[in-house]
Amino acid sequence: MAATFVIVGLVFQILLPGWLIARLSGRKVSLCDGFATGILAVIFATLVSALTFSNIETISIAARCFLATVAVLAVWRLLRAGGRVSQEAQVFVRAIKEFPWLLSLVIVVATALFILSHNLGFDDIAHLDYLSKIKGEVLFPVFIEVREGWFVGRYPLFGLTMAVLSEGIPGGDFYTYYFIGLATLIFLLAKIYDVVKARSGSIRTA
Repeated sequence: MAATFVIVGLVFQILLPGWLIARLSGRKVSLCDGFATGILAVIFATLVSALTFSNIETISIAARCFLATVAVLAVWRLLRAGGRVSQEAQVFVRAIKEFPWLLSLVIVVATALFILSHNLGFDDIAHLDYLSKIKGEVLFPVFIEVREGWFVGRYPLFGLTMAVLSEGIPGGDFYTYYFIGLATLIFLLAKIYDVVKARSGSIRTA
């Protein structure tokens, strides 16, 4: 159930707001463009909220309100420019249909096989431990001691962004951590596929 909530949350917190913002440019926008724009929007919203508030729940609410407000303003601008809700919905559906889902399935299967054949590494454990500490209200546990006198630095904005996206979902930080990585891989390779297809004019070549 937590995994389902995380996936739905990522769609409404990253993909949809990002796609609407990218649509303001007036050009054709793919799901890859929407995801990239959405990631930047979430990071910016998290940064502004974290500089304003000191509680992870408040930061998460502020960041989500910011994203929702931006999405509503984007819809308003699109409608004001002569668009229609049904028209924008059709464009979004077309972008979904044009997405290389077979390539995505191959990536998901390959990644799953890699994860199953590879135990969690130190980076994974350190990052997940970091996320659990953020949820415990320690907002900037920047360093972790790996042995006596030896410390390694971690990434406060990364951790806060993951915490914001998973706030309110039991166990959501674990799924968010891996789903964000998987989504980034899928959309990056899908964008490369789109660029090669557009330049070569051939799906086979892509």
